[in-house]
Amino acid sequence: MAARRGVVWGLVLALFALPLVAFVLADDAARLEAPKKDAEPAAEPSLAGTSRDDGLSSVQEIISRRFKRFEDTLYKIAEAQRRTDPDRADLLIRAIGKSKEERISQQMAELIQLLRENKQLGDALERQEGLVTHLHSLLDLLLSEDRQKELKEEQARIRKYIEEVNKIIAKEKANRADTERGAPTDEIAGMQKKILEQAGNLGKQMSKDDEAKQARAKGKDKSPDDKSGGEKPGDGKSGDDPGDKSDDKDGK
Repeated sequence: MAARRGVVWGLVLALFALPLVAFVLADDAARLEAPKKDAEPAAEPSLAGTSRDDGLSSVQEIISRRFKRFEDTLYKIAEAQRRTDPDRADLLIRAIGKSKEERISQQMAELIQLLRENKQLGDALERQEGLVTHLHSLLDLLLSEDRQKELKEEQARIRKYIEEVNKIIAKEKANRADTERGAPTDEIAGMQKKILEQAGNLGKQMSKDDEAKQARAKGKDKSPDDKSGGEKPGDGKSGDDPGDKSDDKDGK
């Protein structure tokens, strides 16, 4: 899990860095279109003999190197998890394939060359935007693992519900058979009460799981205090009162 988070955050950092380069490119393009004034001094003095354009290409080179390391990391993790977690390994292999298909590394290299030549800043800006789009699609693919995990968890819950329902049905059939066989009325009534309680508890559990799922979906827009405060009233009102009533009946 920690390795996957590192992979995703590595790509997120690249996405944050690329728009900064794009912003500077747009600013430079606007400066080139504005009338030049020979008398004006340079807006930003170069540092250690490095011009602003050289700085841009250097930043892009750093991003490019990081992305290559990112691709290497994807491959290493995929190979390491091929046996233990084939689904995740397959996802990472598909991410590598998508990166190769969209020529992300080559686009970065071409962008570096454009920045070094400093001839077509508009073209460089356009390529920068296309590169960001491709990186976003790659990030979406990697994050799809979380959605797959949620689907698997939902399937597991549904299977559990089905198992519980089958148990209730089996008990109901057995109780009916006892009734037809002439079992004592008090035994039949006691078993029927237990069956109804089991069915009621299952219904409460399903409602509770649904509420928890909705709370997780809204968790991004809520603070932990708001979320816990929203769940307690519902749980207390819907779950405690019926339970108290059933306890009173049992006591009688």
